[in-house]
Amino acid sequence: TCYIGYLSMLHHYSWTEQIPSTITIASLTSIKRKKIHETTYEFITLSKKMFFGFKEMNIRGHPIMVSDPEKTIADALDHPEYCGGIDEVAKAILVAKVDWLKVISYADKMGNGAVFKRMGFLLEKMNTPISIEIINEIKKRITKGYAPLYPTANTSGTYNTRWNIRINIEFSKERVLA
Repeated sequence: TCYIGYLSMLHHYSWTEQIPSTITIASLTSIKRKKIHETTYEFITLSKKMFFGFKEMNIRGHPIMVSDPEKTIADALDHPEYCGGIDEVAKAILVAKVDWLKVISYADKMGNGAVFKRMGFLLEKMNTPISIEIINEIKKRITKGYAPLYPTANTSGTYNTRWNIRINIEFSKERVLA
């Protein structure tokens, strides 16, 4: 079982202008990258606990499993490196019309505290129109320790104590939207 997600779905939902050159697929089993008819398929292995939040979509007459909008955002916050980087995740957070309580419940189920830290930080930095209740729900879930804003970048950076996040890459709303 698998589903299309990450940058492929950010693009499908029109939350990024980036056109993916690779189809990103979440899978329960380890599958090597494949190239079929000039299209590359990259498989991201997820644990059973992370494998939820997908739905069937009809694409060109074929039933395809894809991440729903809320899981797409939760997965992007978990692994921004599969989404074109933290800037693309920030853009998605700004424009996505999602049920933020559902995103929070998905993040609870995923069990990765870094997801909440990135979510809260990006929602605020991008000035996303969101209720204080949602911010408070995220704030309640902030764990101890600092998580990197971008997991695969360097280990240095400045610390944001409000969200327990280490800003380990250059980040600003202006740069993201430039």
